Amino acid sequence: MNPDKVFFVDVDGTLLSDDKKVSQANADAIHDAQAKGHLVVPTTGCSYESHIKRFTNVDFNYMIASNGAFIYDIKNQKVLHEDFLSTDIALKIYDLVRPYITGIRLHSGVSVGTSIDDAIEYIRNNRLTQIAICGDPEPMKKLFAMLKEFAPANGLCLANYSKSLDEDKFNYEDDGNIGIDIVNVGVGKGEAVKLFCKMFNINPANTVSMGDGFNDLAMFDVTAQSVAMGNALEALKQRATITVADNNNDGVAEGIRRIT
Repeated sequence: MNPDKVFFVDVDGTLLSDDKKVSQANADAIHDAQAKGHLVVPTTGCSYESHIKRFTNVDFNYMIASNGAFIYDIKNQKVLHEDFLSTDIALKIYDLVRPYITGIRLHSGVSVGTSIDDAIEYIRNNRLTQIAICGDPEPMKKLFAMLKEFAPANGLCLANYSKSLDEDKFNYEDDGNIGIDIVNVGVGKGEAVKLFCKMFNINPANTVSMGDGFNDLAMFDVTAQSVAMGNALEALKQRATITVADNNNDGVAEGIRRIT
């Protein structure tokens, strides 16, 4: 593989509009870029299953999912990388979070389990790459404080979480449920980008990241160029090569066209 540019593109808040669609302008820009020899890789904290169904008007060859714990060759239906939580640790996570949450997503390869009541059975019968939880603001704030101590003590990290949970850093108020993504320590979008480049012998000088949230900062740290969405955190805008329109106004298309 020798693409001219490789774009690692966040999905929620970046590639997708708020109504969870890829705009036709974004799809056209991706198609044109790939026809010219560039590569576009959606890079998400969510599961593969959650987002592949949303890409109805655009084709991708690869996807990085679960905050980098899962890398998949879409065209050949082949797993390229998985970083698994141990079953014992996954059960410990569940025991800790269960009293505080209203929802759970258990990432396992291309699939995801979603039932709180059936979670123990799912954990015991599937190898997980990520546990994503959500709940109401006040219980989740209490849980977040507990997880900040629990995670490093158990070889884990909080790869992504709702911005309002870290008000000192983000000064941001979320609407609706509050979410936290839990993975093994060392897992992240930046590490996944580096691994992807190593797998395919891609020159880091040819890489571009695009994002809006704090878990995208790790990509900005390792790519040669970076694109912050208009709706991105200020920390991303300060670090970005360029800032473009927001996710509801074809920012991905703007970024691709300006860089290519």
